Amino acid sequence: MFSPASARSRGKGRDVAAVKGRTPLRQADARFLPVGEEALPSSPSTPLQTELPEASRLFPSPGSTVTPSPFQRRVSSTPIRSPPLLRGFDKSGGDTSQPVFVSDLPKQLRVALSEEEPDGRPETSQICGGMDEGTGLSWMICGTCVFVWRHVSHQWSENFRKFAMPNELCTPSLDKIDSKHGDSWVVCITELQSETQTSTAKFTQKCISASMIICSRKSLAVVHWADIFSDTDYKPVLSLGPGGSLEYKGLTERRASLGWTGAAVSSHVRSMVSSFYMNCDVQGCVAIVCLSTGELWRLDCHGSNIYWKKIYRDVDDGPAQGDLGKSFPISNSVGARSLVWRPKEGSSMEGWRQLLLLTAAGIECWDVELSVDHNIQLLWKYDVFADLDSGKVLTGQKQTWLLDFQWDITCKRLKLLLASYCKDKVNGSNYMQYFTASYSCLPNSLRREGGIQIVLPKARIEEEEFLLSMQLRVGGKPEGSVMILASDGTATVAYCQGGAMKLYKFNLGWDAGKVIDACVLPSSEEKEGGSWLVLTERAGVWAIPGDAVLLCGVEPPERSLSRKGSLNDRSIKEDKRHTGPSTWREDLKLDETIEMKGNLAALEHTSVDVEVEALVGQFFTNFLTTGRADGVAEKLQLAGAFEKEDNTNVFVLASKAIVDALPKHWTSSMSSNTAILAAVSAQLADKQCRHQQFLQFLSASNCHEELRHRQRSTLHLIMEHGEKLSAVISLRELHNLSAQARQQGLLDSEWSSKTEVTEASGAMWELVLLTGEKARRNNVMLLDRDKAEIFYSRITELEDLFSCIHLHFDVIVIKEQPTQAQAEKACEIAHACAKALKTGIRFRDTHHTWYPSPEGLTPWYCKPVVRMGLWKLATVILDLKEEVSVLLPSLVMTLMSHLEEVADVLLEAYAGAITAMVEREEEYRALQMEYWSRRDLLLSAMHQHVRRLFEDANKDADGEIGERNRLNILQELYSPLVSLARRHAGYQTLWDICSELKDMSSLRSFMHESMGLREGRFSNFVFEQCYKNKQFSKLLRLGQEFKEDLSLFLQKHKDLLWLHDLHIEHFSLASSTLHWLAFSKEPVVSAAVEYLHGNWTPYCKTSKLKMAHRKRLLNMAKLSALAGGDSVLSEKVMDIDADIEMLKVQMEAYQCNLVEEDDVLTPRQLVEICLKSDNRNLFLRLFHVFAWGGDIFRKSNRSLLEAAWLKAVDFDDWIMMRQVSERDGWSDEQHVEALHNTVLYEAARCCYSCFQKGGSFENVLPLLCEETEEGVEFKSVETILMRHADFPEAGQIMIAAIQMGSSTEDAKSLGDEMDIERIKF
Repeated sequence: MFSPASARSRGKGRDVAAVKGRTPLRQADARFLPVGEEALPSSPSTPLQTELPEASRLFPSPGSTVTPSPFQRRVSSTPIRSPPLLRGFDKSGGDTSQPVFVSDLPKQLRVALSEEEPDGRPETSQICGGMDEGTGLSWMICGTCVFVWRHVSHQWSENFRKFAMPNELCTPSLDKIDSKHGDSWVVCITELQSETQTSTAKFTQKCISASMIICSRKSLAVVHWADIFSDTDYKPVLSLGPGGSLEYKGLTERRASLGWTGAAVSSHVRSMVSSFYMNCDVQGCVAIVCLSTGELWRLDCHGSNIYWKKIYRDVDDGPAQGDLGKSFPISNSVGARSLVWRPKEGSSMEGWRQLLLLTAAGIECWDVELSVDHNIQLLWKYDVFADLDSGKVLTGQKQTWLLDFQWDITCKRLKLLLASYCKDKVNGSNYMQYFTASYSCLPNSLRREGGIQIVLPKARIEEEEFLLSMQLRVGGKPEGSVMILASDGTATVAYCQGGAMKLYKFNLGWDAGKVIDACVLPSSEEKEGGSWLVLTERAGVWAIPGDAVLLCGVEPPERSLSRKGSLNDRSIKEDKRHTGPSTWREDLKLDETIEMKGNLAALEHTSVDVEVEALVGQFFTNFLTTGRADGVAEKLQLAGAFEKEDNTNVFVLASKAIVDALPKHWTSSMSSNTAILAAVSAQLADKQCRHQQFLQFLSASNCHEELRHRQRSTLHLIMEHGEKLSAVISLRELHNLSAQARQQGLLDSEWSSKTEVTEASGAMWELVLLTGEKARRNNVMLLDRDKAEIFYSRITELEDLFSCIHLHFDVIVIKEQPTQAQAEKACEIAHACAKALKTGIRFRDTHHTWYPSPEGLTPWYCKPVVRMGLWKLATVILDLKEEVSVLLPSLVMTLMSHLEEVADVLLEAYAGAITAMVEREEEYRALQMEYWSRRDLLLSAMHQHVRRLFEDANKDADGEIGERNRLNILQELYSPLVSLARRHAGYQTLWDICSELKDMSSLRSFMHESMGLREGRFSNFVFEQCYKNKQFSKLLRLGQEFKEDLSLFLQKHKDLLWLHDLHIEHFSLASSTLHWLAFSKEPVVSAAVEYLHGNWTPYCKTSKLKMAHRKRLLNMAKLSALAGGDSVLSEKVMDIDADIEMLKVQMEAYQCNLVEEDDVLTPRQLVEICLKSDNRNLFLRLFHVFAWGGDIFRKSNRSLLEAAWLKAVDFDDWIMMRQVSERDGWSDEQHVEALHNTVLYEAARCCYSCFQKGGSFENVLPLLCEETEEGVEFKSVETILMRHADFPEAGQIMIAAIQMGSSTEDAKSLGDEMDIERIKF
């Protein structure tokens, strides 16, 4: 690839340090590091831009030079050391523009490679190797042995596996492989079993059982190892290929007859994939081999045999050699290119898996049965060229080759690499163009996604063997980038940035050998790619940071720089004639200048920060030397040290550099565990001392006060670094105790229940390693560091520990393990996490005077990631408690004690987070609901455990003394739970405990405490529980001490409010409440009223109020109103009297079986019921309803009033009355007596008296008809009676009856009657 301009332009000041393989640490950063530590690692810097001995023919760089190989001095077992970073405060952890060392080759392999180098010339040796991304294994064949190791861990490279090739494949002297098999092999490693199959994260999965198939590209000899991780020395299975079968020789002979020669005639293995058997009793695996001639073979490896079966398919011989002219030895003769499995979810049937084959013309899909039946069938074909031609993508291109394809990281899109042969229409020169295309997989075909992406627009013409040897890798960082591997040992990353393609070629500063293979480092995040990993011939495994591609990638120029040595010499001469001898150099210089300007612009904004960091480092060093810091704050203020906040502030970066400094690889240089533990503890203590000195520096320089008042969040972060450091030290001490106990043999099952020593199973150590591994995957600069070293060094990222608990806890506590082992691991981690958090909180309490005002600041242990990790622990413990309560009851006590520890810190985290959100005026209701639900769940579980524990221990306690002892013991057991519930307002738990202990004094004490807001106090909760349990008398007695709280509570429970109002002598309020209760339809109200009147039992069904109860309530309401100072004729008393009268009407209707006893009827409903009744007395009562209903009621129900007057006529025979009076000659007294007995008289007497509520009836319906001056008659009772059929004959008698009923004398007597009734009450 083109060498990036920024990488080539190095200053002279760095040459000396670069030759030594180290980049000098800035003095400003080094001052913050404790003795024996260095800043975060970077890779060995490149002294000068150099190339490998064999320059890339695909993307070579001009002016390449070769530096002396350091291979001889790297034969030692000590891994490559990485130099410190350029900026100690950089978040990336080092120089991310350079490759990062990951792991070395195994020592025996390095020795074997050095022995194979003839005359010290490594370029003459032939190395075969590769990387398997799925299993995380790398392999290399050297001599007659196959070396296999994990490429991510540099420690595991020393624990490699070595396999000897069968003697049949070697020379008679057994010192090397026979030449007839060639020096190129294809290896497939098939994972049989993973250590953590339940985990969803790829980086946590560790292959513990795998088979390996090796196939010679030349001779097709196959070797199969059933399990490369097995300790049993299994003899490998050997097959020398299909041999002399006619099927194997057919295509080769046919091509020879067509005139093919050399490599075109020979057949060799192009690609191979493998998979283990599925749904089959036989243990084995199947491999599909793709030959360069286009043939497919199936290999079934099981038992002690390897079975070959040819897959019949149409093989295209391609065009004859030389179709493009004798000057270009290019042909499209290879019928097959590559093989790749389709994702398992795309399989059509269970036990089958689909296979994609890249051919010379397109892609074929085959369905392979993964069993011993050897079935395989073609499903569909996809013509790539037809699709590209239809989209006019290949316009102007003479020939196109399909080179390789791979799935992306999501396994949903297929990336295809293509090369095309083109001709420049301007100068007539020929060139190659490389581009990619993306396809999504449909059930029976493919679909191209978007257009093509050109990787290199113009490149030199390549030979067929080199062109078709290119391999594609997909999925690395930056997202969307691809890597192209060439057979000359080069690896080029292509990335599209801002619409332009950037190219980055992997290159070390010495002869590291060729790039053998590459893969993607599994990321800690699902569906996200990691960094590129590259396996080199002699320098081991290296990683390419994503920033290296972004910063050092260059755009390909319009003219390829690889024309030197091209087979088309005429094109070079034409280029020189058209462009001039120096044009291409000027273009290159312009590209480099533009690239340098872009990189400088990206770093321009940090130049001021670098100066300020150096100034802070200088002042801190002077303070450590002299103990003085006079005028520091003013100088730093002028320098801009206080301009940025939070993580970008220079003081935060300085504090972070102190606590996150990495040691000098204590884990790789120490063989003794005791020495390692002592080194870790010493490093942590040194960091703590240095951080305390930094705080003293801030105080002495008055920077602390400046931060405390103006940048509270910045100072808070600095203090949190001290909290996290204390927490990690507590974890380290806990692990030391556990390690010492295991060494002394003191840790038994009984001791494991004690909190002093809990790391019996080493689960916390596994969690430490898992967290360190996740940090390695997230930060490629740390790949050459040990996992534990990373965890105990990167203090500021302690939250990742809880993230691993939340996301990957099943990696440590595996469901398949025994329940006891799971419980012990969960308890160990729970105790360690709780102790670490409590240590951090204790640091905050001890140094509270150093902290700024906490308003609105969220502590680190209150962040969501910490809460989620703690909640995961709590749920696991609760689940395990249910299991062990049946199988291992003795472990329940241990589990619950650790649950109490976790619950304590978890609830504190929720409380702190909610408090900060309230202070910031953010929406907190959702988090509060989550807090409440989880709090109640945890407290309830602990409460049930204590109660069950006590019941089991005191089954035989009888008598008063036994009861008293039982309560005392129970109170002692409940003490820790009560303390936790009081701190977090666990009202339900406090209520239950006080109820069980019958401790009213404690209950009152808790109620007097101000817990929660006014609406959420414990007193309100107690009132609610008393009301819910129908303990009304207890509620009212408790309310005597909490009158205001009870009044607020009873606003929602008016059935008891009137009693409280009477107690505090609020008679008028009590009257209003009783009046409302009398007509309430709520069952709860009736239950409370019935209970207060002595008619309710706990076992009776709650119903509505009876009429007698309502009458009693109305009477009490009237008494309360009179006691409150209202007169008899006041509006309130009149309203109550009206309701009493209407209730009397309803009672009469109930006696007539027209309504139910517990019905609550409105006045209109009463009128309608009475209007339909034929009972004379009940009908007359409806006029009483109108009389007491008020003026508004009468106006709104005038139609009912008219209907009532008409029906009142029907109750008497007016015509008969007139005839009898005329016949018998009635006297005046007889006429009056007869009219007094009519309904009309009674109705008029009731309605038109002077005691009507709310005004006179005359305002609504006059009694007699009257005419206005305009001659208009208003509707009246008289006009209504005129509509009756008997009015023409007996109308005068009817009018006389209503006039007599409305007379003053009768009205007066009626009024006296009503007064007597009122007074009678």
